[in-house]
Amino acid sequence: MVPATPGQDLLLNRGQDVALRVLQVDGKDVDESLYELSDKFLTIKAAALPTEPFKLTTEVLIKPQENTSLDGLYKSR
Repeated sequence: MVPATPGQDLLLNRGQDVALRVLQVDGKDVDESLYELSDKFLTIKAAALPTEPFKLTTEVLIKPQENTSLDGLYKSR
């Protein structure tokens, strides 16, 4: 469970070689208008977040063999 600060966006670090596939709050998909992806961050807007503790689910696509940034999971040999 993730505690929310009412009225504040949630900012999460994002790996460069990671593609977001699923973003859910309490089992419900978050509308694309309620989050932003940048090269470094996933920002979930406050409007998408409950004021009570909630479950945040993410599913990402990674290709460790193509990760040249060596950030997160990568293939070494």
